[in-house]
Amino acid sequence: MGRFFAVLAACGLCACAMPAGAEPGAGAGTGEIFYNPMAREGQDSSLDVTTELAGAWSNAGQYAAAPEDLKRPPVVGHPYDWLDQQYAQFHRVEAPAIGGHVLYLEWRGGDADGEISRQRIWAFRQDEAGALTGMDFYTFVDPAPFAGLGDTEGAFAALTPDDLIGYPDGCTLTASAPTRTGLVFEVTAQDCIITARSGREMGIEARIEIGPDRLSYQEAGVSADGSFVFRVPGGPAYAFRRVDD
Repeated sequence: MGRFFAVLAACGLCACAMPAGAEPGAGAGTGEIFYNPMAREGQDSSLDVTTELAGAWSNAGQYAAAPEDLKRPPVVGHPYDWLDQQYAQFHRVEAPAIGGHVLYLEWRGGDADGEISRQRIWAFRQDEAGALTGMDFYTFVDPAPFAGLGDTEGAFAALTPDDLIGYPDGCTLTASAPTRTGLVFEVTAQDCIITARSGREMGIEARIEIGPDRLSYQEAGVSADGSFVFRVPGGPAYAFRRVDD
């Protein structure tokens, strides 16, 4: 875990907030990727979304335009407004034991040479008709051996559920129906309930919006009284744009 997320006491889609050994839910939905792959005969919507995300992304433009008082690091226990700059790479990988449409994501603080802040697996699910239904997300039991290997052929071929930490039932992000501007994956704090390593129970909410050359991302932990345990980022959602890798 990189310096950025290590500062959070409980951090949503990060490993420190996940119940050890939990298995992801199956999820349900009827969404298809936003550019309507079903209009293309034989085209698979899950394959399309991994292709759409693969590559390098940055929120450098968002960060440069943000007010100066927003540009500060998160503080443990205080999910107030903050925003940092992140460089995100998404790699389509072959991981047969996890699923047929799998992305490995590796984020770095600042730019491509920054310290790793996040390593995750996103596995996209589809129904029997081939329509995209949702996404399960995982952290690594030990992420270090996979750092920098997103483009290495076969690096994830032996990956199994024992190498990953998942979420309990109800925590699959459900795919929305597509719109002209994009596709939304979302889970609510009412549906996704976890117990952090501290023993504290909280709901996890997350929202990912994918559009042509843009990606929006935000997550939060919500306590029983509705207050935020954490928010990532603390202010507006990350607004990534595709960049040349």
